[in-house]
Amino acid sequence: DKIKSKMATLYDITLAQILKENAPSTRKAKIICTLGPACWSVEGLGNLIDAGMNVARFNFSHGDHVSHFGTLERLREALAARPGVHCAVLLDTKGPEIRTGRVDPSCGDKVTYTKGDIIEVGVDYEKTCTSSFMSCSYKSLAKSVKVGGRMLVADGSLMLKVVELRGDSVMAEVMNTAS
Repeated sequence: DKIKSKMATLYDITLAQILKENAPSTRKAKIICTLGPACWSVEGLGNLIDAGMNVARFNFSHGDHVSHFGTLERLREALAARPGVHCAVLLDTKGPEIRTGRVDPSCGDKVTYTKGDIIEVGVDYEKTCTSSFMSCSYKSLAKSVKVGGRMLVADGSLMLKVVELRGDSVMAEVMNTAS
């Protein structure tokens, strides 16, 4: 009964409660905003702060250090105009760029990896990719993963589970069908 009472309270939310202004200090959720060209001005950053931004995320996969530094300076300026308001800064740094090899001409334009199949992922970058072999540019692959570990390919659209380590390659189970 105690749980039902709490659940009833959770679902008994009115539109007025949702739209009610809440002070950022009493809000339990935090708002993270990824900064881009549309909001890089002092005015744009101020609007985000006024809307409740708690964390300004700088995505270092895009832009350069000079432009990000300029945005940080403008963020400081926008915050200086709002005494007592704070905003954390998150630097999302660019990870290593690991590339998969070329597709074997016999596969057409793309290779399809099927859920449940076991494939070899190797570092012979000159070898072409097929439905049973995927080449990659990361020479330390077999030293960097463990059996049972997961590997994400193509921005996470393909997930592989490591089942065996070999000298310069790993055997992996395909966890989802993807091309």
